[in-house]
Amino acid sequence: MLSGGLETSDGETLSGFSFDGKSGIKGEIAGKKLIFPSSEKPEYLFYNWQPYAIGNLINSEGLLKHLHLKWRLNKLFCAFNQL
Repeated sequence: MLSGGLETSDGETLSGFSFDGKSGIKGEIAGKKLIFPSSEKPEYLFYNWQPYAIGNLINSEGLLKHLHLKWRLNKLFCAFNQL
């Protein structure tokens, strides 16, 4: 497990995420949670799904920025802001 707090590399809102692997979504960091606005619970969360990495999520060691990840959300605890 990676240690350290989560933050963005540029001080902006989270970028590089998608629910469908086609269009980007913006999010925010709240403590140890990533928050993404959604009207319904998505099945997946993609990070850096494009052939080039644009994500800005890092931990205190500067890791995570260039990883390409896909999480199946029904197997993870997720909190969603309902629109």
